[in-house]
Amino acid sequence: MSDSPNINGRCTHCKAVIAFPAEAVGELADCPGCGRAVVLQPEDSARSVRMPELKQSAGVNTIACPKCREPMDEGSQVCVECGFLMPRVIPWVRIGAITLILLQVLYIGVRVSGMDPRVRNELRAALGMSHEKYKPTDIATLKSEKSSSSTEKGEKGNEPYIPGRLEFVRQPAFDLVEGQKYIVGMVKNTSNRDVFYEVRVKFMLQNQARVGLGEIQDYKDWIEPGETWGFRALVLDPDAVAYEFITPILGER
Repeated sequence: MSDSPNINGRCTHCKAVIAFPAEAVGELADCPGCGRAVVLQPEDSARSVRMPELKQSAGVNTIACPKCREPMDEGSQVCVECGFLMPRVIPWVRIGAITLILLQVLYIGVRVSGMDPRVRNELRAALGMSHEKYKPTDIATLKSEKSSSSTEKGEKGNEPYIPGRLEFVRQPAFDLVEGQKYIVGMVKNTSNRDVFYEVRVKFMLQNQARVGLGEIQDYKDWIEPGETWGFRALVLDPDAVAYEFITPILGER
């Protein structure tokens, strides 16, 4: 039994007087009044007790419960004394950054889906996302290559020459494609030998009063003999409810 004189301290919870030996200063003990754990300190210094001192003396990461001030492990979510649920820290910066990235991806997806198909295909080819390689639109070279190919086919098949022309096999009409408005239809090269180059279809958009709103068109580098081309002319004006086809279907042999 220690011969050290007892000193008085007070419980930080119920303010009851606690007598303890001097060598017990800084230790944890149960208050005889309320039964809660308290750090033994002289009465004049009890108010200055801080949890960092408790952390050093106990040798563990300890914090004080915000409600009852009882010591608890730093990683604990619930106080075992009073049941207080520790608030969880929400990483708002991380959530905001992830949300911003998702919105940017969504915006890019919407813009890409609304692109003219020709622009979208060229973008995919430039990014290496298309299995089709980019073909240069050198009309002189294409004419030479296609004419040679057509001549060889004609000579092999001994078919009679049919001049043919470009004509609609499906009349133009409004249509929604992936949520975007287009004028769609089909053009066929009815020749059995001639290749048509720089093929275009043009339309004048009109509002309800049949007032012109501007021209739109679709374009194809060439159409092979007997080939059918499904065109899609992008309609961007929300007031466009009608159109007028600008004749003829443009193309040269």
